Amino acid sequence: DDGLLVILYLSRLDPKKNIEGLISAFGLLAPHYPTAKLIVVGDGPDEFVQSLKLRAEANGVAERIDWTGYLEGMNKWAALARADIFVLPSFSENFGIAAAEALMAGKACLLGEGVALSEDVRREKAGLVTEAGVDSIVANLKLLMENAELRRQLGERARRFSEQSFSPDKMAVRLIDLYKRIVADARAVG
Repeated sequence: DDGLLVILYLSRLDPKKNIEGLISAFGLLAPHYPTAKLIVVGDGPDEFVQSLKLRAEANGVAERIDWTGYLEGMNKWAALARADIFVLPSFSENFGIAAAEALMAGKACLLGEGVALSEDVRREKAGLVTEAGVDSIVANLKLLMENAELRRQLGERARRFSEQSFSPDKMAVRLIDLYKRIVADARAVG
C-alpha cells in the first residue's frame, strides 16, 4: 500500500456528469488531505476536457489529478480495484453503468441525485448520495475520505446490493419487464 487515498471518477466526460463540481470540491479538500489523488477515467470532446484541466489548474490540483482517458477491460477493472472511493456526481444519468460496476467492485460510492441508481443505493445504504452543489459534494466526500470504516461498510453493502440487483438473472427479468412495458405503451399509442 502506497498510502494514497484514491478517488475515482469513471465515465464519459460531459457537462451533465458534473465533473466540474467534483474538481472544485477536490480543490477545496485536497490541501487538507495530502495523500488524496483524483483519477479521472474517461474521454470527451477535446475542448471540454481542456476546460476541465484548466479548472484543475485554477483550483490548484492539476498535479493531483491523473487523466487516463478512456479505459476498458482489465485496465478499467484495475482502476476500480485501486480506488478507495468512486464518485459520479451527475446531474442526470439514465442508469449509471459505471456506478453499477463500482458497486459490483465493492467500492464506497458517492453518487449524484441525478444518477438513476442513487435512490436504490440510498435505500440499501450501499453508498452516499449527494446534491449537485459543490458544498454537498465536499461534505459527502470529506465524510468518506475521513472514515475508512465507513468506506469498508459501504463497500460490503455495495457488493451485496449489486449481487442482488445486477446478477444475470435479475437483469434478464428487468429487460423482459422493460420490453413488456414498451410493447404495452406502443399498443396504447397505436
